Amino acid sequence: MDQRRMPLVEQLITYKNTAPVSYHVPGHKNGTVFQEEAHRLFNDVLSIDVTEIKGMDDLHHPEGVIGDAEQLAADLYGAEHTSFLVGGSTAGNLAMIVGSFSVNDIVLVQRNSHQSVFHGLEVSGARPVFIEPVIDNETGMLLGADLNAVNDALKLYPEAKGLILTSPTYEGYVQPLELIIKKAHEAGVMVMVDEAHGAHLIEVQRDWPASSLKAGADVVVQSAHKMLPAMTMTAFLHMQGSRVDKAAVKRHLRMFQSSSPSYPLMASLDAARAYLAAFLPDRYERLYKKAADFRKKLGTIPQWDIAPLKIAEFLQDPLKIVLISRSTATGLMLQNSLSSHGIYPELANDNYLVLTLPLSLEWCDTVEKIREAVSHYPVIREKECIAIEALREPVTELSFSYKEMASKETCFHDVQDAAGQVAAEDVVPYPPGIPLIMNGERIKPRQLERLKELIESGASFQTGTAWLHKGLKVYKKD
Repeated sequence: MDQRRMPLVEQLITYKNTAPVSYHVPGHKNGTVFQEEAHRLFNDVLSIDVTEIKGMDDLHHPEGVIGDAEQLAADLYGAEHTSFLVGGSTAGNLAMIVGSFSVNDIVLVQRNSHQSVFHGLEVSGARPVFIEPVIDNETGMLLGADLNAVNDALKLYPEAKGLILTSPTYEGYVQPLELIIKKAHEAGVMVMVDEAHGAHLIEVQRDWPASSLKAGADVVVQSAHKMLPAMTMTAFLHMQGSRVDKAAVKRHLRMFQSSSPSYPLMASLDAARAYLAAFLPDRYERLYKKAADFRKKLGTIPQWDIAPLKIAEFLQDPLKIVLISRSTATGLMLQNSLSSHGIYPELANDNYLVLTLPLSLEWCDTVEKIREAVSHYPVIREKECIAIEALREPVTELSFSYKEMASKETCFHDVQDAAGQVAAEDVVPYPPGIPLIMNGERIKPRQLERLKELIESGASFQTGTAWLHKGLKVYKKD
């Protein structure tokens, strides 16, 4: 297929050039009705912000330009079917899980997955079994599920119907996917991968992590907006093979996505796919060298150490750089200093920062500006870094089924004294959106220690902080 084509983008340009008169929604009428000051900012986008008028196709039954654009994406990634998503990877994760599993189906799932994975399991009524990720003792980072852990879980739960992995992690680390997926398939288990941070991994490239699709995953969801030049909330859902019920997943996409999807968002997916198709192997090689040079220069700043590109069998995406604080500053303090200088990292916690580099050869070296922003922090070479999951069992389940949780009585318990209680709410630091404490999970002392550390460091919680003064919601003991 001609990957230079952009069917949806081209159709929108043609529409715009006809000077159309709108007697349809949206109410801004191609940008002719809009708040005056904001109009200057939105004008170009409003001119292509249309709806399912003649020639524009329908995301939920694509037979024209959207269908062509999706087929081009499937061809590029090597998938049998690709769907455009305008609700982020969250919509894709929900659809693939709820469309594939039923009440009490056993699903093995990597514990450091995004909250949307756990939401999908809850909506489906499935029975999740959590696989603890490997922890790097030097950095405290959670990596991924290794082959031994997956193999142990498959032996403990031979009736499992699915395995859900997260790869790459927020920090960019990828587990040995091909071996894990092969083992799961041999056990008759379908494999789904939340590859939110891996939409740029399309081919087997030297020094770059593996693509989940190339490794054989049955369903893969990617946040195009994270690593590709696409607009926020855009994503892809890819399917291949006979293990996944493609019709059921598509039906649930209609449930979890708007019936009036944004055409600018979908067009940005079409454009991002064309951009990626033109990013040839030689450019990946040049980008790797450029990123390595930037990484080396950052390593001369004494306020941090840089996490290695490979930890055991886990290979890091070269476009992710983890800066581990070796100063009096927490990662969040370093982030604040950088932000005050106009430099915005992807993620920060009390231990480290994560930088996400662009899929481009055209970006500036800002190392000296970064150095200046953090140079006032005294250096401490020995700094403890511990991850909470170090004390969790390798394979765990929730204390109650989702159905049981829905009918159980709850109460509020002092969060400092909640160890041993079963949580009745989620506590989710954001970013990255991975639950620290999960509804239905028996709370470990180290989880509460970690929660205290995050609070003291100034972390944000997407689930709010009412538990600080009301107490943590827990299930009453029978």
